[in-house]
Amino acid sequence: AAALLGVWSADPEPAVRREVLLAFGYVGDRSDEVVAAVVAALADKDVDLRRQAALTLGRLGSAAVAAKDAVLTAFKRDADKLVRMYLIRPAVVASGGAEAAIPLLTEQLAAELAKPEDAFEVRVAIVEELGSFGPAGKPALPALRA
Repeated sequence: AAALLGVWSADPEPAVRREVLLAFGYVGDRSDEVVAAVVAALADKDVDLRRQAALTLGRLGSAAVAAKDAVLTAFKRDADKLVRMYLIRPAVVASGGAEAAIPLLTEQLAAELAKPEDAFEVRVAIVEELGSFGPAGKPALPALRA
């Protein structure tokens, strides 16, 4: 991952940086430096770079815990619905798992319903994630019925 970090630092081209993020996800390096690079990409102006950062965090799994603030902020506020959708699983991991994430997901579901854009994909992905919790997701039922 050191060589990838070198490319990340040296090349400002968004297409190259997207490929580096993709490689970070496949390499699976959860070092502080890699997580910092991925988190920095979550705030980039390039939407495709933010999308790839979200997907990479999903592949890095537990690394989302170290990036909790950035993950939850982007999950709640990113203007792009695909970034928000790709951050669902990292947001669950960052929140501490299924039961701890239920309030976050139900609040975000309500927020997605209130958005003027059509965020159908995000809403469906949130409901699917809640459904994947099995019996542990039962506390989410009142919010789903509303």
